[in-house]
Amino acid sequence: TMMATTMPRMRVRHGASRGRKALVVRAKERETTKEKVVRRIKAVAKPMGAAALALALALHPVDAAYAAKSSGRMGGRSFHSSRSHHSSSSSRSTGLAGKHTTRTGTATPSTSTFAWGFFPLVPFSPFGYGYGYGYGGGGGGLLFTLMLLGMFAFVAYEASQGGVLDDSLDDRITVARVQIGLLGLARQLQSDLDRIAARADTSTPSGLKYVLEETVLALMRNPDYMVYGGSATMVVRSPEEAEDYFNSFSMQERGKFTEETLINITGQRKSVTGQSGKLGMSNEYIVVTILVAADGKFKLPRCRDLTETKEALTKIGSLRASSLQAVEVLWQPQATGDALTRDELVRDYPALNIL
Repeated sequence: TMMATTMPRMRVRHGASRGRKALVVRAKERETTKEKVVRRIKAVAKPMGAAALALALALHPVDAAYAAKSSGRMGGRSFHSSRSHHSSSSSRSTGLAGKHTTRTGTATPSTSTFAWGFFPLVPFSPFGYGYGYGYGGGGGGLLFTLMLLGMFAFVAYEASQGGVLDDSLDDRITVARVQIGLLGLARQLQSDLDRIAARADTSTPSGLKYVLEETVLALMRNPDYMVYGGSATMVVRSPEEAEDYFNSFSMQERGKFTEETLINITGQRKSVTGQSGKLGMSNEYIVVTILVAADGKFKLPRCRDLTETKEALTKIGSLRASSLQAVEVLWQPQATGDALTRDELVRDYPALNIL
């Protein structure tokens, strides 16, 4: 009787246990199914969200507050033939009325006569004939002829290579550009450039020399803040070519500016209140560009380090006022509260060298 009573009870217990296990298995299956659905939703939602964010960024305009807004520009230009310029200067300096004096080293292309000092080199014979100056023919005449031949060859070579025996022999014009990137801590430089622009008479050669010289000095007073540099030169043979290259350099730089807030060009002045580019942010960089067109041929160091940069600045700052045909100084930012970030500097001035 006892065994008959116990067996049904054990069957009931086993049946209940199997029922509970089945319920647990079903619950786990439901959770697993739910997790799969959630994972699938997330897998679809992530790329959709990323695409929506990318679309929003693409359609949303870039805030103008994240670009330098102010810039300055000063200088002037008066392109002319360097040969005619030097000839007129020479004529004025002689002070002789009604008489033309040939300058030392001047050669007239249509003739075969060159000048060495004030003694003309005329066609001669290798045997020493045809010379006065107290020399006769014979051995002494042959020696003197050889000396003159050497002088003639030297003059001809220098003239063909553009050597500067005299300014009037070299009709070339050099267009040069020097760019300096400084840390924004050089805030005094911005004030110095504003002061130069306010004082300079950019309609005169002496005023252009003042702009060039004072800008170079202002830069050289901040060597600790110079971190980027670069230079470029172009030598041409006509004022028209020089003006074309100079205008090209100028337009390239001006195209990087949002607004020219301070201008003094050939006596024309303009000043507007520059907006602060990045409120609450430090002024990271200042970039100054110097453009020069001057008579003659010269080269500038490549500004690969601080020493070469100083040499380049010294060279252009030492150019004579009478040789200058054009000068232009451009800088950004001009307003004290404005800033040029490193990303903007790298984007707009990729050719600059790290000093």
